[in-house]
Amino acid sequence: MNPILVTPFPRPRGVFKVLHLPFLARLYYYIYHQPSASRVQMRFKQILRKLFPVIRRFSHAKGKFEYQRQGKSIPILFNARNVQFHALYASPNGFEPDVSGVLDALLPEGGTFFDIGSNWGYFSLYTASKYSRLTVHAFEPMPETYQDLANCVKQAGLSDLVTCHNLALSDADGNASIDMTDGVHSGTATVSRKGGSIKIVTRRMDSLKLPKPDFIKMDVEYHELEVLKGAKEMLTAARPHIVFENKAENIQPENALEVLFFLSELGYKLYVPAVQRRQARSYFMIPWWHPIGDGENLALIPLKPEERPLLADLNIFACHESRQHELLTVFKTWP
Repeated sequence: MNPILVTPFPRPRGVFKVLHLPFLARLYYYIYHQPSASRVQMRFKQILRKLFPVIRRFSHAKGKFEYQRQGKSIPILFNARNVQFHALYASPNGFEPDVSGVLDALLPEGGTFFDIGSNWGYFSLYTASKYSRLTVHAFEPMPETYQDLANCVKQAGLSDLVTCHNLALSDADGNASIDMTDGVHSGTATVSRKGGSIKIVTRRMDSLKLPKPDFIKMDVEYHELEVLKGAKEMLTAARPHIVFENKAENIQPENALEVLFFLSELGYKLYVPAVQRRQARSYFMIPWWHPIGDGENLALIPLKPEERPLLADLNIFACHESRQHELLTVFKTWP
C-alpha cells in the first residue's frame, strides 16, 4: 500500500470576490445553505424549496463578481438563474478546496488542463488566474449553462487560453439528452441516451483533435466511466493526473467502483484528498468541508477500489504509476 502523502495546504487564492448578489441568489442561499434556527424556519424553507424552481424559471437576475488575474481586477456579470454560481459565495474555504489544492500543487505552468463538466467555468477561471501560460479546454453540454461559461470566459479576457466546447464527453459519438434532476441545480444534470428534455451532442475524447492534457478535472454526475472509456487511447498515451467526483451508492455500492477498477487496470493509483490537522501531539485527517486553518496540510490518502463503499461522496485523485515520482517533488510521505 502506498504511503499517505502530505504538503502544506495551498491556501485558496482570492480569485473571486462577489460585488453584487441579486435577490434570487440571496434567496437560494437562505433556502439551501443557511442553517435553520427552528422547526418553523425549517418548515418555511421546505415550502420555499417547492416554490423555488418556479421563482427561478421566471427570474432574470444578474449578479457581479470580481475576477483577479495577473494583478488585474476584472468585473464579470453572471446569470444568477444558474445557482451553481453559489461557488462564489456559499463556501467559506472556497469551492472544493481539495480540488483547487491538488490543481495548485500539480498543474504546471504552460500545461494543458481539461475541465470536464465545467458548468460556468469556476475551475477553468481558477487555474487560468495563476498562470501566464496555460491551455484550458472546458466541456459543458447544457446549452444555457454553456452560455454562462462562454460569457464568463469572454468577460475575463481568457478566450485565447480557454476553449469552450458545448458537448458531453462520453463513450460514443452521437446524441443524447440531459436533465436537471431537481429542476434547480445544473451541477446535478445527468446524461442519458434513453430520452430527456434537453438534447445534447456527445463525443469521445479520443475522436477530438486536442492536445494531450497534463491534468483532468471531471464532474459529470455518474457519467465518469463513459467519459474515460471514450478517452482510453488518450489516457494510455498521456497518462494525465485526474481528479473527479465519485458519489457513493447506498443501494448498489458496486456502481461507484466500476470507474475505480477501470483506472486501476490502466495503471492508476487512487487517493482521497483530505486535510491533515494537528491536535496536541497527534495528527488526524478531516474532510475538506471543515474550516481549514493556517499550518494545515493537504493530504493524499491511498485508496483501494474495494474500500470505496466504506466512504461517503468524495473527490478522488488518480495518478498513473509512471508519474508517482512527480508527487514526491511536491509531497512528502507521512508518517
